[in-house]
Amino acid sequence: MTHEFLEWRGIETPCPRCGGAGWRCYGSTSTWRGGAGGVTVTDAVCDHCWGSGDANRPWTDLRTLEATERQRIAEGAASLLARAAGANFSVMRPAVEEIAAELDRLARGRKQRPAFFVEACMGLARTLRAGLEAGR
Repeated sequence: MTHEFLEWRGIETPCPRCGGAGWRCYGSTSTWRGGAGGVTVTDAVCDHCWGSGDANRPWTDLRTLEATERQRIAEGAASLLARAAGANFSVMRPAVEEIAAELDRLARGRKQRPAFFVEACMGLARTLRAGLEAGR
């Protein structure tokens, strides 16, 4: 980056990963999230400075923000389930654990089921367990 550009952006210490641009190229479409992604080089926010361009003044860490949001949603889902049953979630914990176990058994069953039944059972069991974990 040119000195003028960095000065215009107010960057004192350019990020070593993006050079002060605030964005960079990733080797796949999963970008800073990681995991499975398509085989295309993709531009996205820099996962070191989180878009600020300055190594010493990063903006909001999107990984942390996303993890916090997932936990908040799991806690909300657990709370909603408890309210729907007319109970406190801490009292319902054993019942929710048993429901998740039953969903696992349903997903492994041999009976003919509609499309995505197994995936729905597994997803619901995963969601219930995330609510249990978030409520600890």
